Amino acid sequence: MLNSFFSYFKNKKGQGLSVETIIVLVLLLIVLVVVVLIFTGQSKMIFDNVREFFGLINETPKNLTGTIK
Repeated sequence: MLNSFFSYFKNKKGQGLSVETIIVLVLLLIVLVVVVLIFTGQSKMIFDNVREFFGLINETPKNLTGTIK
């Protein structure tokens, strides 16, 4: 059973999954997870983490609000 599982990943004689197919499957899995998280109300977690990763600010600091005293 285990040998038949690993035979899918061996690309000998035109058999098995190619690297492109594996990459496409992984990308589809990531998209599916993001869609499920959005529909379950967890999208704020995703977008906050993306903003934090790229270094974007989430809130305007108090000294940049534009009010002059």
